[in-house]
Amino acid sequence: MEEFLNELLSIIRSKDSNEKKRVNILQYHDSDIADVFNQLDNNEKLELIKILGKEKTSDILAYLDNSDQFLDLLRDEDAADVIELMDADDAVDVLEDLDEENRDKIISLLSDEAKEDVKLILSYEKDQVGSLMTTNYVEIVIGDSVKGAMKKLVQQAKDNDNISTLMVLDHDNKFYGCLDLKDLICARDGES
Repeated sequence: MEEFLNELLSIIRSKDSNEKKRVNILQYHDSDIADVFNQLDNNEKLELIKILGKEKTSDILAYLDNSDQFLDLLRDEDAADVIELMDADDAVDVLEDLDEENRDKIISLLSDEAKEDVKLILSYEKDQVGSLMTTNYVEIVIGDSVKGAMKKLVQQAKDNDNISTLMVLDHDNKFYGCLDLKDLICARDGES
């Protein structure tokens, strides 16, 4: 662990181009990058965000223990952009670290879809199962052929990292059940 931190610090503080730094940094796990983030001064943190870009920064933000301090470095609009790129459940974890005023300000800057997802999860108390849910899943419709379900899986997989269980909806777009990815892979056309 200490070795990774020192290597990352060396890369970040090197005189290499930002592109070369990015390529080298991306060879490390997001949690390692988050750990090194805590070792940086504010200027280095902002430089790392610039090097990584908002999408990769959103991946790392989910691993930070002090995400509120991180978000304080950013303009509200940039913080909202980064949070919007996160899975809704991770975004809620980050937003819950903020004081209510800052949380409300950032939520107001999210897209309507992201705002709706975040508000849904925030509407549950911390001890309720709904507060642990995700809005990131692959959905298929009951009656889809195996080929049709696989096509939907492939189309939705790029936007969803939770693909091991597929949500099955009825024709009224209501939850019908779950299907393990393995069962879909092993199914033959004509089976339901």
